[in-house]
Amino acid sequence: IYGGGQNRGVYIVDGDNNEIKGNEIYNNAWQGIELGGSAVSNRIEGNIIYNQNQNIYLYGNSVESAVISNNSLYGSGVKSLYVNSGKKHKIVANYITNNTGGNSIYVINATNIEISHNIIGNQSSVTGIWIGNSIVRLELNSITNNAVGVYVGTGADITNVKNNIYGNSTYNLQSAIAVSY
Repeated sequence: IYGGGQNRGVYIVDGDNNEIKGNEIYNNAWQGIELGGSAVSNRIEGNIIYNQNQNIYLYGNSVESAVISNNSLYGSGVKSLYVNSGKKHKIVANYITNNTGGNSIYVINATNIEISHNIIGNQSSVTGIWIGNSIVRLELNSITNNAVGVYVGTGADITNVKNNIYGNSTYNLQSAIAVSY
């Protein structure tokens, strides 16, 4: 799905049980894929998504239970995978690399988010995972060669289990709050 500068490649609002699978989505002005409104139980799986400001964007308190898995995300200028509100999302086994700015995974105002088995790296000016005001479980991710591996912001409640966070140039783990793992 070639965007040719259009705002979005795929845009689902208030749609449930959709599957976006096996696509190449690139060169959209804003989002490669956006889920909004009250989109529930949608799957974004096995896509190659690149060269947007945000490759995948989930927005809204009523967006829930999205599964984002086995995607290759790169070339984002702002946030490669952006979760703004919502709940019960699973971000699993994605390969996120070579983004040029911002954050690879950015989670704000969301609850019960699972981020596991992802490979995030090779981004000298990017934060691998940024979490603020959210409840998130980080498990078995490999986060290397970024500016910051994981940033934990105010209001974040994270469970950090067996992640490989190393070789990031500024911080492996940076926190605005007390974190233990």
